[in-house]
Amino acid sequence: MPSPLSPAFAILFRPRATWNALAARPASVPVLLLGYALPLAAIGAVATFIALRLVGIPFPHGVRHASAGTALTQAGLSLATALAGVPVMAAIVTALAPLFETRPDFIKSLRVTVYSLTPGWLCGIFLVYPPLGSLQLLGTLYGIYELALGLSSILGTPPRRSPMFAVVAAVVSLVAGFGLGIAFGIIGAALRPGRGSVL
Repeated sequence: MPSPLSPAFAILFRPRATWNALAARPASVPVLLLGYALPLAAIGAVATFIALRLVGIPFPHGVRHASAGTALTQAGLSLATALAGVPVMAAIVTALAPLFETRPDFIKSLRVTVYSLTPGWLCGIFLVYPPLGSLQLLGTLYGIYELALGLSSILGTPPRRSPMFAVVAAVVSLVAGFGLGIAFGIIGAALRPGRGSVL
């Protein structure tokens, strides 16, 4: 039986063939979220912890390391934000579907969302070294291309409509994700061990 994570690298290097295979291999919601999304999203969370606690954040007058509590809190919030964004984005794709000649289907939208986020999650490894963190944007941009392919393969969006559908869905999801980030940031501030946690 293939691992739930088996499409992770295939979707990067053989995207069209992999999306066609995924369309013929439905996955349950628990498998999508717990067997695929969780371990991949955890890459960025673990990288965040390592960056804050072990590598440190560079400042003009030296490198500062977060306390273990602060680093763990930020890593946990990073993971929570990433996972919470999955159903939100799937709901956005579902809501936008009729505008792009596509039949709304939340479960299929969830499948498309999870797999299209793969490049961004894998690029979360760059967060381990703060100066390289911006490279995660490359994965996010590639994910928009993956989203366009997935919309056609799994949701049946006409190919001529899928690129614009993907861009609009990505922009709306970005705005929603920004809102989630603020909400979880407020929670993080409340949970932070206190002043002096960054040494």
